Amino acid sequence: MVWRSIYEVTLWPVTRLMVAEILRVDLYGTSVLLEEFGKVIAEGGSGVIISSQSGHRLPALPQEQNDALATTPVDELLELPFLKEINDTLKAYQYSKRCNVLRVMFEATRWGRRGATINSISPGYNT
Repeated sequence: MVWRSIYEVTLWPVTRLMVAEILRVDLYGTSVLLEEFGKVIAEGGSGVIISSQSGHRLPALPQEQNDALATTPVDELLELPFLKEINDTLKAYQYSKRCNVLRVMFEATRWGRRGATINSISPGYNT
């Protein structure tokens, strides 16, 4: 049983990694973690996903995209057509971080059934 977890992993766009790698680590990886920890989190346990303010800088998405990012089975996430259209590393990062926040909202119900909580925070910086 797991009692507490804080998770943050990111491939910052300035590393010039390929879009697919950013989506694989930041979007898919976090979604896998949420799902798997949700299966073993102990009653009274809690988790925190560290997202990014960058996910909130992405313009409003159509509701269908928000729903898909929140609820698509993890193994199908990277096959979503609108994700396959991304060709910019910053946009890949922003979609990943938006997905993290949406998945936490979706998973909160499942975690709640186990008597546990999951939250996300979106740190950022101002220059």
